Amino acid sequence: MRRVGAIEVGGTKTVAAIVSEFGEVVARTQVKTTTPPEVFQQVSQFLQRHDPKTRPIQAIGVGQFGPVDIQPASSNYGSVLATPKPGWAGANVIAELRQTFTVPIAVDTDVNAALLAEVEWGAGRGFSDVVYITVGTGIGGGILSSGRLVNGPLHPELGHMRAPSLAEERAEFAGVCPFHGSRCFEGVAAGPAIKARWGVAGEALAPDHPAWELEAEYLAALCHNIAMIFSPQRFVLGGGVMQQQHLHRKIESRLVRSLAQYLFLDAVQDDQGPWVVPPQLGADAGVLGASLLANRVAR
Repeated sequence: MRRVGAIEVGGTKTVAAIVSEFGEVVARTQVKTTTPPEVFQQVSQFLQRHDPKTRPIQAIGVGQFGPVDIQPASSNYGSVLATPKPGWAGANVIAELRQTFTVPIAVDTDVNAALLAEVEWGAGRGFSDVVYITVGTGIGGGILSSGRLVNGPLHPELGHMRAPSLAEERAEFAGVCPFHGSRCFEGVAAGPAIKARWGVAGEALAPDHPAWELEAEYLAALCHNIAMIFSPQRFVLGGGVMQQQHLHRKIESRLVRSLAQYLFLDAVQDDQGPWVVPPQLGADAGVLGASLLANRVAR
């Protein structure tokens, strides 16, 4: 039975695991995301410790916070691009791991990894067209279209699509995105935007607080735009903000209203339950997805 190394590098924490080809997590660890040398030294030591010579890992998959070069043909494949996280801009994930390992290594974004796992084992199972959106410190997303990940030279930045001006919005709210202010979804609907607008973090707001009506309107608008391009069978919305479970229902009802029967929803959904759903794999989605990346390149 094949075993692979799986790594999810998040902005705050890094998770590493050894995973079977059937998605069984054999061993798992978590470390703080400090500097690239520190993180990958700890991760490499963990993988070596749980990698007996009789059953060695055959590949390593990495779900890396972005922006990151995910084009295998690029000379910078695996390199972290412009990021505000100190010490990470220019770091090369593959080069760090190559100090210890010679097995094939695959790198993609952390959100693409989570998307792959949810399609294989979670909320997107059985669908070929799925969008995974994470709403937390930022807003990011991954798109599976006709069974294939959608990527260009860089990963699609769904959170930085242009957001509408809503009548419910406070006119003076400037947004929190350092690039687009209140003109993108991350600037008006990510966790920091909620705190900036209402003065407290989202987890401190009651389910009936008006913040959630506004949040649902913005996220429904984001899903509306994506639906018009990709017609996904399912939207999987996760992340810290989406721990407010009542949001999924609010977003779907506003999305359906917004589309105004322009799309034939039965054809899109194929009569298989809600359109907007929470993830099912929890904290293991990232490493399980990274294991799928590894299995794609394993010898």
